[in-house]
Amino acid sequence: MRGFTLMELMVVAAITLMIAGISALTISFSSPKNLDLAFQELISHLRDAQQRAIVQDQNERWGMRINAVSGDRDFYEVFYGAGYSNATVTEKIFLSSKVEFVSPAQGNTKDILFFKKTGFPDAGHTIILLLIGDPSKTKSVTIDSNTGLID
Repeated sequence: MRGFTLMELMVVAAITLMIAGISALTISFSSPKNLDLAFQELISHLRDAQQRAIVQDQNERWGMRINAVSGDRDFYEVFYGAGYSNATVTEKIFLSSKVEFVSPAQGNTKDILFFKKTGFPDAGHTIILLLIGDPSKTKSVTIDSNTGLID
C-alpha cells in the first residue's frame, strides 16, 4: 500500500493550521509597531533638520519634503537650501509598506523649512500617518509656527 493514512493527513493539517495561526498573530501585533516606529523616526528626522538649521549647518536653512505617493510607498527627504527646488537632499527615508501619509493627501507633497538660528518653521504644519488596513490607527505630528515645537 502506498499513500498516507488519515491520521498522518490530520497531523499535517493540524501543524499547518498552527503555523498559519501563529503567523497571523505575529502580523497583527507587529503592524501597530510599524506605525509607532515610523512616527518616532519622522519626529527624529524633523528635529534633526531643525537643529541643523539652528546651528546653520552648511550655512543654509534645513527642511523636509513629505511625499505621499499615490500607489507606491510614501517617503520623505531631508534637505538644505533656500527651498526644495534648489536644495541638496541629504537623506531619503521610505515609510514601512504598512504605513502611509494621510496629510499630506496621497499624490501630494508638503515642504517644511526651518529658519537658520531660530529653528522656527516657515509655517505651522501637521503631518498625519496612517496604519494601512486599519484607518482607526493614526499618529499626528504638529510643528508650531510660533514656538518651533515639534510634537
